[in-house]
Amino acid sequence: MKNKKEIFWLIAMILISIIVTIFVLGNSGFTLEDVKHKEIVGINISGKDFWISKTLFLNFFVTSFFFIVYLIKMITWKFTNNLVCIVFILSNIALIRFLNSVKFLGNFNFESHSNNFLTFENPIVFIQILLVIVSILTAIFTIKNNKKL
Repeated sequence: MKNKKEIFWLIAMILISIIVTIFVLGNSGFTLEDVKHKEIVGINISGKDFWISKTLFLNFFVTSFFFIVYLIKMITWKFTNNLVCIVFILSNIALIRFLNSVKFLGNFNFESHSNNFLTFENPIVFIQILLVIVSILTAIFTIKNNKKL
């Protein structure tokens, strides 16, 4: 019964993501036109303007949305629901991949005193390392708790 509920949650999350995509991008959200024209969104944080493409912003929103919702669900289920843990790990991997694409696209420039990319001075690399650790711990806790059942 709980897996049927989780499938409904997953479908609801996908529908919310589609609705947000339609709201932000309009009807062109599901075509390559937005990618070709590179439409941008302006974000003002502490008096500084940051410009980011709409598709990159939506990728970040959708992956973060799945990550946060399934993190909360996984903690409330105490790692006992396999489907929740699998979706969380997949959203975690998607967030890591998104941060990796942002890092190599060069959309965010962080000043670093070192040429070594794997330093903790770069916040994206630090966040990726934390996400990998969270994925590993989630897998370990899920296996450990399901052996008890």
